[in-house]
Amino acid sequence: MKKLLLIIFLLPSFVGFGQLITKMPEIDDQTSYETDITKVEIRGGYTIVSFSYQVSQRKNNSYQFQFPFPNQGQPSTNYTISFNPKSYLNGNGKRFKYIKSTGIPEMPEEKQVFAGEKYRFTVYFEKLDAGIETFNLIEGKNRPEERHQYWNFYGVHINNPLVQKVIPTPPAEKKVEP
Repeated sequence: MKKLLLIIFLLPSFVGFGQLITKMPEIDDQTSYETDITKVEIRGGYTIVSFSYQVSQRKNNSYQFQFPFPNQGQPSTNYTISFNPKSYLNGNGKRFKYIKSTGIPEMPEEKQVFAGEKYRFTVYFEKLDAGIETFNLIEGKNRPEERHQYWNFYGVHINNPLVQKVIPTPPAEKKVEP
């Protein structure tokens, strides 16, 4: 019974071992306010960035295009999203490459999205070096002549100390015999 209680007590500390999580990181600037970084995890060999995207019903952005649906006189807006596999993280002057994404297609493929609905997706990059606590996520250069808009984030602040804090274990009590 004591072993079971010890395992239950220690298990939570092992689950978080080797990973750093920053929820809703502070961001200095970004190119799209329809996209949010909801979490950054540093674990295993990756930096994992979780996103939330919601098309604004009021905005008219260059990456939208309109077309009339058959049998309808009014044009309707078609929104699509995708992620650029040429994107990277830049921290302390070093680039960390894109690995893969889940929940969103890679360019040139696109996923149709609808105004008012929220979409979540995750993007994996090479693992940031310990000590990099601010990075830029660069997806691409926005140009007015292109129909899509890249999501760039500047000054993303995360928890990634150079040295992880080690919580000291209290010394075992010595048995004193009378």
